[in-house]
Order: sequence, then structure tokens, then C-alpha cells
Amino acid sequence: MDYVAAPTGSHAGSLDGVIFPDTSSSNVAVVTGDPTQPNGTLTIGGLVFGLDIAVGSSFTCTNSAPVIITSIDSASAYGGYNYFASGSWLEIKGSNLADPNDPRLNNASHSGQWTSADFNGSQAPTNLDGISVTINGKPADVWYLSPTQLNVQAPEDSTTGNVSITVTNCKATSSVLMLPRHALAPGVLAPTNYSSGGTQYLVATFASDGTYVLSTALGASFGLNARPAKPGDTIIAYGIGFGDVTPNILPGTVVSQSNQVVNPVTFSFGSTPAPSTTQAWPGPSSDFTSFISRFRPASPTVTTKSM
Repeated sequence: MDYVAAPTGSHAGSLDGVIFPDTSSSNVAVVTGDPTQPNGTLTIGGLVFGLDIAVGSSFTCTNSAPVIITSIDSASAYGGYNYFASGSWLEIKGSNLADPNDPRLNNASHSGQWTSADFNGSQAPTNLDGISVTINGKPADVWYLSPTQLNVQAPEDSTTGNVSITVTNCKATSSVLMLPRHALAPGVLAPTNYSSGGTQYLVATFASDGTYVLSTALGASFGLNARPAKPGDTIIAYGIGFGDVTPNILPGTVVSQSNQVVNPVTFSFGSTPAPSTTQAWPGPSSDFTSFISRFRPASPTVTTKSM
């Protein structure tokens, strides 16, 4: 068992493993809580810790209404292209895409999203509460569901050109919708609401402390702790669709080893390229199976405007 948190006060933490109380010791670990609810307590040696317990879904989907797809694009926050590549996140919109009675949709902490309990080891779920998506006949990883939108990660594939996409909701399967698949479809995290005065900004953070890379005033207007970058700083940006990595790691797999993208990625500040490394993100299973880029501004004329 591993528990990561400070010993006093209220703190976020993580708990992995199965607890077997040692009745021969006074420091017995006891977990209490409703097994159908994502909370409870952990008591060790008289100290009580609050827990956010990952709860697997026992919901059985019963919706048999026809599934209708109206549009499919790559994730809007990463460019919203009408094409995709392996590992791209896709937004599928339509009607009857998920059962409106699914309690997952009303969970305050992860409304409509997968949790670590939905993973099979290091593999993301391809069926979430009876909802599944196939892309060129291959199962996609289902991250988010609602009756009108699904967010999925495209599986590994070598096919290029138009490929078929279908959604299955319980027993009903949609008509086929075709979408072009490219070998590469790079997009960086820059949602439309991350802009000001007609300038679109890239979401980037400092590797040293996680502070956002923006002017202090602009960051404050976004409700963020921010400061501008200077030459020599290492900053992190996020993206999708950069292609395969080596060693090979398939989409939908939690990353546990160092890696690099096969196709070089270059970031420039104005006309000055910045030294960079691009790798699959070693994030927690319930958050990321995507990509991360680290780059170091090299130009002495870097301004937050170029971000």
C-alpha cells in the first residue's frame, strides 16, 4: 500500500493497493465508506484520512434508441481538425450517444469521464458503460460520454485516407461516418477561451513549478498564477497527433517509460528554433494518455505574445 499525502490537515493524495489489517498490531488499517460512493475514510493507528475511492460502474445500459452521429472532429482545444491520426482525441457529436440514465453523467468529481477503476491494468477502456466506438474496425478508447458527445482516443492504425467510424450504444449501432486519417495530425493545446485581445495563446507551464507561461496580468485575468518566460527557461506544452514514439507505446496505454517521438518536432520563437524533446506523457491513468513537449526558449527577444 502506498499513500502519498501530508500526515496532518486536509490534503489530496493517492492510495494504491489492497489493505489487509494486521490484527496482531495496534496499527490496524481500516477502510470505511459506502462502496457505491466515491468517498470514505482510512484509519491507521487512530489517525483518520479522507479517501476518494475509485468506484467501478455497475450500470447496465438499456437505451435502444437509434444512435445518430452529426459530426466528428479532432479535439477542439487542439485545433478541431476534420482529420486525425493515431492517438488523436476525437469529439463525436450527435444524439443518443450514451444512456441519459447513466449515473456516471451526474458524478460531481468526474462527470461522464473514465476513472482509474475503468482501466484494465495500464489499458484505457474501449467500452464505457456499454458505449463503444470503432475506427476503421478497431476499438477506440472512450474517455468521456454524454447523450450528445463522446470523447475518444483513436487507436493505432497504418491506414491513410477516409476510414469508417461507428458508435454503439448498448444494442444500437450508428450508421457509418467517414473521416480522413493522416499519418500525422499535430495540434497543440490552445483552447479558444485561452485568448485575449484577438491573440490566441498556447497553454504552457514552467517545468520547475507548474506556473503558467503568460504575463502576470494576463494570467491573473484568466485566474491563473503566471509569469513570462525568459531565455533558458524550460517550459512544457501539450499536444496530440505527433505520430509514433520509440520505444513503441500504443494509444490508450499509460506510459511508464522514457520515449521520444519518431518524427522530430520543432518549436520556434519567432524565427528562432528552441531545443526541445517530445515524448508520450507519463501521466496517471485517469488523466492522460497523450503527449508532452518540453522546450527551452533560446531567443533573447522572446515575449509572451509569441506564446
